[in-house]
Amino acid sequence: MRAWIERKQALWTNVGLMVLRVGVSALMLTRGAPRLVNISEQAASTADPIGAGSELSWAFAVFAEFLCPLFVAAGLWTRLATLPLLLMMGVVFLVVHAGDPLLAREPSLLYFFAYAAVLFLGPGDYSVDALLKKRRGNGDSP
Repeated sequence: MRAWIERKQALWTNVGLMVLRVGVSALMLTRGAPRLVNISEQAASTADPIGAGSELSWAFAVFAEFLCPLFVAAGLWTRLATLPLLLMMGVVFLVVHAGDPLLAREPSLLYFFAYAAVLFLGPGDYSVDALLKKRRGNGDSP
């Protein structure tokens, strides 16, 4: 009976990790995808919160808010893909919306904590990372 309970716990833990990864990344894509429309106009008008230039800031925003969520959702290079997202959300919270009330800053903080959880917990068994690990011969969860 105990083994059955442990298997069910592992199942639900992995389902929960997948729901977290896919859900938060799908929401982040709604922020990143609009940056791909009118690219030259978007790049020129992107805020430059850390002084790197608006084009470089736009390129990092596209990478962090569009490409990285695709990797996280698929569970491919998951922990690595969360790092630009964490950096981006930290800059948004601490710099871009520094003078705003907490209610305006809250979404970036929620994204930060969700991606921090993915970083610390890993992608779980229902991910490309887990499939690659099994192919290498190590069946443990990444």
